[in-house]
Amino acid sequence: MQLNALCKVCGLTKKAVEYYVDQQLVRPQVLQNGYRDFSQQDAELLKKVAILRRLGLSVQTIRTVFLQDPQTALQQVTQQKAAHLAVEQERLSLLRSLADTQDWDAIRQQLDIAEKKQAILFRLLNAFPGCYGNYLRLHFAKFLDLPIESIEQQQAFETVVHYLDNVDFTLSPDLRDYLEQAARVLDQQAEEKIAANMEGIINDPEAYLAEHKDELDAYLVYKTSEAHKDSPACRLQEQLHQLHQQKGYYDVFLPAMKRLSPSYAAYCQGLEAANQVFLQHYPNASL
Repeated sequence: MQLNALCKVCGLTKKAVEYYVDQQLVRPQVLQNGYRDFSQQDAELLKKVAILRRLGLSVQTIRTVFLQDPQTALQQVTQQKAAHLAVEQERLSLLRSLADTQDWDAIRQQLDIAEKKQAILFRLLNAFPGCYGNYLRLHFAKFLDLPIESIEQQQAFETVVHYLDNVDFTLSPDLRDYLEQAARVLDQQAEEKIAANMEGIINDPEAYLAEHKDELDAYLVYKTSEAHKDSPACRLQEQLHQLHQQKGYYDVFLPAMKRLSPSYAAYCQGLEAANQVFLQHYPNASL
């Protein structure tokens, strides 16, 4: 079909179509008379482009979406958008506070905290694959709402940033596919529920174990079964653990996070104490 017909089918202006052609999102056939002939496939693609543009995606992001598996790519874009939205909401909150208080020094200090926090959170999202990176972003966010006041904290911050900028955390293709499939069903509420469960374990491990005894017993039986050992979930857990060991996650990243954030250091102490209680009930397991 020619340009006029294409525009009617896609609901786009001629200028928009020309731009997407220049950006090579579509490559129509050029006829001998110089006219471009757009296929039905071109039309369907441009309909999708129009939707993604209305959703606020850049042309570069759209190109990335169509170069990958669209469902997986859009899941990643959704996580990034959520992270950016959280930043904008935090800035809006600070702007409202500034309008109310006119306390410029206090807002500057809070901006410093927020910017360093986001520097780490975006790197977590980019350094680790799929929903795992998003889980880590949500997990560590609550420990980063604090000023960096000491030289040790500043050095720890620089260590964390350097680590996340340079770590190569690549899963095997089959497990990356499995993780990406999990991302399609594991939304932010589910990830926040996981974090809430960990808080419950730390705050009162005895009460948590008593309340969830049947679930834990069933899970531990399944964890030792052949079905679990042969499952992608088990292989993913093992590969994550291996990569954590090989890539310095345990030896570099986590110790730096503890030096950076007193609240995270306290959380780890609580987790270790809860693990000791857990081992008293289940000697052959650990949190």
